[in-house]
Amino acid sequence: MVTQKVFHRDPPLHFLPIRHINEKVMAAANKGHLHEEELTGDAQKAAQKCREFLLQARYRHQGDYEICNDSGLKENSRAFYAEFAPLVKTQNSGEIRLTALRFTKRATLPVKAGATIDLIPVIISQSPTVSNKTLRLGWSLHLTQDEIVELECYCLAMST
Repeated sequence: MVTQKVFHRDPPLHFLPIRHINEKVMAAANKGHLHEEELTGDAQKAAQKCREFLLQARYRHQGDYEICNDSGLKENSRAFYAEFAPLVKTQNSGEIRLTALRFTKRATLPVKAGATIDLIPVIISQSPTVSNKTLRLGWSLHLTQDEIVELECYCLAMST
């Protein structure tokens, strides 16, 4: 007799149900480098709900910027992931990862060859920029190659 072990865990974020895909999502499939896209109202609200958590979260240094290594990120960003993942999914059928980044000084954000990062500012001070494009709350910036991020901001980052 063969016994099978069953492990009960939370489903990975990329398997969470996606509520809806609309025309705006389908148009996102053709995004190029430094393409700016306004978030849907629901995605904006979900991103702002992450704000308080990101201010209190733990980060570790990753080169010139910091990456969130707080175990609460998954739970606190679940609603945002469910709203924003369809935009990323139309571009790439691979795994979609969500993390949070903190920029406190000028930093190079690396993007692996063939990968993409959608940078979504959640907390900004001063006038943060990426390649001279101002980061704006309620908008995402699509990256397909390394870019310089000028301070200071906290961002959610969806990567493939």
